Amino acid sequence: MGCHCSKAVDASGPRATKASSADATASTASRKSVIEHLSKTKPGIKNTRIHRRDITEVYEILGDRVLGTGMNGEVYLARNKATGKTVAVKTLSTENLNSRKFELLRNEVEIYLHLDHPNVCRLLEVYEDPTSVRLVMEACTGKELFERLASKKKYGEKDAAQVTKQMLDAVHYCHNQNICHRDLKLENWVYADSSENAPLRLIDFGFSKVFTQNQPMTAMHGTVYYVAPEVLEGSYDSKCDVWSIGVIVYMLLSGAPPFGGTTDAQIINNVKTGEFSFQGPRWAGISDAAKSFITSLLQRDPSKRPSALEASKHEWITSNLVRTSSENGEDAGDIDRSVLEGLCQFSRQNGIKRAALGMIAFSMSSNELLENLEKEFKALDIDGSGTIKLHGLKQALMKYLGTDGDEAERVFKKLDQSGDDEIHYSEFLAACLLTRLAMNERYIQEVFDKLDVDKTGFISAENLRSVLGDSYCGTSVEELVRQVDYKCNGRIDFDEFVRALTEQREVELEAEAVDPDRGTAQLEILRSISRSFIELAVDEVTSPNDVTVTEGLKCNPTEKGSFGFNLNNE
Repeated sequence: MGCHCSKAVDASGPRATKASSADATASTASRKSVIEHLSKTKPGIKNTRIHRRDITEVYEILGDRVLGTGMNGEVYLARNKATGKTVAVKTLSTENLNSRKFELLRNEVEIYLHLDHPNVCRLLEVYEDPTSVRLVMEACTGKELFERLASKKKYGEKDAAQVTKQMLDAVHYCHNQNICHRDLKLENWVYADSSENAPLRLIDFGFSKVFTQNQPMTAMHGTVYYVAPEVLEGSYDSKCDVWSIGVIVYMLLSGAPPFGGTTDAQIINNVKTGEFSFQGPRWAGISDAAKSFITSLLQRDPSKRPSALEASKHEWITSNLVRTSSENGEDAGDIDRSVLEGLCQFSRQNGIKRAALGMIAFSMSSNELLENLEKEFKALDIDGSGTIKLHGLKQALMKYLGTDGDEAERVFKKLDQSGDDEIHYSEFLAACLLTRLAMNERYIQEVFDKLDVDKTGFISAENLRSVLGDSYCGTSVEELVRQVDYKCNGRIDFDEFVRALTEQREVELEAEAVDPDRGTAQLEILRSISRSFIELAVDEVTSPNDVTVTEGLKCNPTEKGSFGFNLNNE
């Protein structure tokens, strides 16, 4: 389809970079660190990815492998010293920054920590040392969008429409979270890996902003070929991102930008006029539907421009979506029953186990998952918001499993780890991991260390409160400790933690399930039944395959590959 023009110049004018003299002379020592600021926000599993330590203790930075340069720093390939896992690391220098630039940096980190969608590059961890903040992201090893499509032997409108749908999904999700990207361009869309059906990922949130509805943004950020005319005029809303997608699609189908020029000034002037054409041999074979789609997105008046969700329902998109059949002959749009069964099973685990799986899911890259779960997530996201709502999950559970409404609501509440009445992508993955992840010693130790905040070798209710808040999915942190405090000493040691994460029981002894007339006494009697043999199980391990519980009884560990603790870490 031809080569796209790679010239991309920041459209930010003096208004985008000018700082007050007070800002320029602000002392870097007077401001707090990025992590100190984030630690004051609402606690939650998302923030367990934050570390205040030298990243080189955990990762080897491969300095000769520069993956790219974002708005605020370079991106390098790195390798986890313990696991060998390859990641991408973006370094954001915090040295000699005035207050305004520091706020921009902190804004990028905070926004990225919040985002959680199949078509957004996953942020795995954040490290801060005295001179920098490092963003550890999944390494997207596929090519950039245009390069990948141009390298295909056959590339047509169907290919372009399918990737455009993924772009619109990501942008609609961001807008639904009140986040405007403000620098959408071909270079900021990459493939997760080199496989044929690899998902597209949105990267680089250096210019992103949390916006308020009906309150225009004013800073001129972007790249000249892709910037919307209203951005250049200094008053715009999130639909500036939709314009940029229109430019990208035009370039995908023609190989040239809709608004050209030999200088930045010429390009900007052409963008302001908003005039473009579909003339030339490249457009001869392009459908009217494609041209209609592009025209709607490049509507100069943003009030007449569709939202990302509205654009995804355009005829050109819907007519080019492929519906395939799975191996058992079912429509690919159907939801896998085993996934729904796994969600229900997850909801019946103890709270510590669910929280631990949530922490693991947030720090896992997509290629570590045993199968592609993006399709299942999007099938449950029936309103296209980028999250799963109660009505979507309830509809699926009732249709495929015959679950009643009350039980579906209970399952939803246990999956909604953030407590915001929607299930985010990593919360969905956490539930799926229950039946797909062999819980080995490394995972257990990593989660234990994150929860053992004061490094005493034990997890207390106060430790959990500092990480999760006062409660988790409606269960108090004191109750979370009691659920797995098999030794009845008010804290969780490592052996108890192992047991909590690897036991197969689907029993959750929560106070809300206890007869209110008998209260705590009944609860303690119920717990003592388990404690009478569980304490022996964690203390009298004779071998990984032979756990003595009491004379004449044996506790057989799960088979290799299932959700069981492997002491040999095989």
